[in-house]
Amino acid sequence: MSGPIKQIENMRQVRFNSIWLVPLIALLVAAWMLYQNWSTQGPVITLIASNAEGLEMGKTKLKSRNVDVGRVIDIRLSEDYESAVIKVRMNHGTEQMLRDDAKFWVVKPRIGKEGVSGLGTLLSGAYIDMTPGVKGKQQTNFTILNQPPLSTENEGVRLMLSSTEGSKLDVGALVHFRGYEVGYVEKVGFDSDKGAITYRIVIRSPYDALINSDVQFWMTPGLSLKSSASGFEVRLDSLETFLAGGISFGLPVGRPPGEPVADMTQFRLFSSKESANNNVYDEFINYVFLFDSNVSGLVPGAAVEFRGVRIGTVLDVPFNGISMDALTSLDTPLVPVRASY
Repeated sequence: MSGPIKQIENMRQVRFNSIWLVPLIALLVAAWMLYQNWSTQGPVITLIASNAEGLEMGKTKLKSRNVDVGRVIDIRLSEDYESAVIKVRMNHGTEQMLRDDAKFWVVKPRIGKEGVSGLGTLLSGAYIDMTPGVKGKQQTNFTILNQPPLSTENEGVRLMLSSTEGSKLDVGALVHFRGYEVGYVEKVGFDSDKGAITYRIVIRSPYDALINSDVQFWMTPGLSLKSSASGFEVRLDSLETFLAGGISFGLPVGRPPGEPVADMTQFRLFSSKESANNNVYDEFINYVFLFDSNVSGLVPGAAVEFRGVRIGTVLDVPFNGISMDALTSLDTPLVPVRASY
């Protein structure tokens, strides 16, 4: 009987030890923290970029108005290896920001003709900025813009310029009005149908009030030379314009302002202010002159004058619209020149 009695006494000696509460409490706290972390997480969104320069998994933040709203959790190549796929874990409560018109771009140091920006990222590193969406359905897939967008506040007006003459300007080239900076070139393209270089420019507010249907745009040379009966004139604009070129605009002399214009209105971009002045009128008549003497020095763009007053412009020297065989068959060969009035 002694054996069973000893077993019963041993069972009675097993008691609950308060030290066991420590791992139990730790387990409950860990479970609560996991739940809190899970419940406060927002959605995961996918951003497509041409490259992931400056971005780091687990470190790069996503901000809106300089407030942290997410963090990059994964970076990888797309299946076709043509782009970078960036996964971002958004904060809790940011779902309403993720609509169709939301915009994303990378903020990093940028030095260009349009100015210097993003210097604060030299120490903190690049981050992704966004403009919250307000229209459309909620989305989880977006494309990162190559350049920061214009501010939706006080952004001014966008215009399209086309040029078939002169040299090409680069993105960021400045737009001036009477020498004062009022905008810049946002995008450069080429219209193969017209054979023209196209420029999308931005005129910042409040200077967009200067734009109307009758303004003319012309390229601003950094250095211009002009000779006339009164002497020789040399004009040098700012060093920035001298190196990169620019665009100026204004109303023709004596012409009142026209009607206000809408976004993306198209204008012609002239090669110089003189060329713009020579194309004030939209209606003109072309004439062909036949010269039986030397036309050396006569070039397209030369003035046609009457008693010292310019009334037209030379267009083609020689003019190829007339058969040269018919002209050379005459007793006295003639040179055709086309001009407009």
